[in-house]
Amino acid sequence: MTASDLSGRADGEPIVAHGARMSWAGILRPGDEFPRPIMSRIGVMTGGSGRALRRCFGSWSERYRRFTSNLSSPTLKVRVLEPGEKPSGGIPCVVHWVKSEDLVRTGKGSVCSGDGWPVSLWRAFLEELPDLPGDTVAGKLSSFLDSQEREDELAVSSWRKAVEAGRVVEPTGASWRGWLPVPARLVAGGRSGTCVFSWSPESNLYDSLSEALRSPEARLMKPDPESQARYYAECALAKLHGVSFEETGDSLEDESYSRRPAVERVLESLSRLEAERVADRSMGTLDRFGGQ
Repeated sequence: MTASDLSGRADGEPIVAHGARMSWAGILRPGDEFPRPIMSRIGVMTGGSGRALRRCFGSWSERYRRFTSNLSSPTLKVRVLEPGEKPSGGIPCVVHWVKSEDLVRTGKGSVCSGDGWPVSLWRAFLEELPDLPGDTVAGKLSSFLDSQEREDELAVSSWRKAVEAGRVVEPTGASWRGWLPVPARLVAGGRSGTCVFSWSPESNLYDSLSEALRSPEARLMKPDPESQARYYAECALAKLHGVSFEETGDSLEDESYSRRPAVERVLESLSRLEAERVADRSMGTLDRFGGQ
């Protein structure tokens, strides 16, 4: 299936993964499962509106006591690669098409729950969904972002201001230790559409996980070593699915951190499990999953 066939799928909504969801280990994380995708392909992300884009560490997960990946800007363009095309000219990612029903709810197993979006924000959006312009949920989210609907609700107004500014605007308002849903332009086979990705407007952006772990914030927050190693492994396993870090100069892979003995043990364990999933004909690699 070519990229041009992907842009208009009527049975799924495109969600961009730029961290742990780039591997089966991240998608099927025990106790925190993300909806299983209908189809997945490799993409590249670039900044929109002239904004530079880099992938960083810095978003803090209170639930798991660890740093997670983030993007330096909430303004993105995502291009789906053709079969066999190597990631270049941007930051590699995985685009998952998920069932619409998993995107338009907030409970366990939904995209909202799996990616940790503010429930009050997403419910406000879903209540406006029938009246918003757009042919897809992602397109309607873009319309909602540009509108004044629900502007009197703190979660909604703070979301709009944070996305517009690319940072936290009202730190004393809604709590933003977590992720926000953001629409982005999606290009597949020359066709343009809209996708959704998760972004955190926190101010601390570290160029590598090692830098994050050396920071004053780490001394204050005290990341859980095993939990941090598992998250890193979930991200690094994207290499088994066609995501390249070396050729694009991406800082997500951290050789210094990965050589720590405790991290090596976690990497070895999760790599074996990931290899088993890749060998499973019902799963395989995410660069060609589904849509056959």
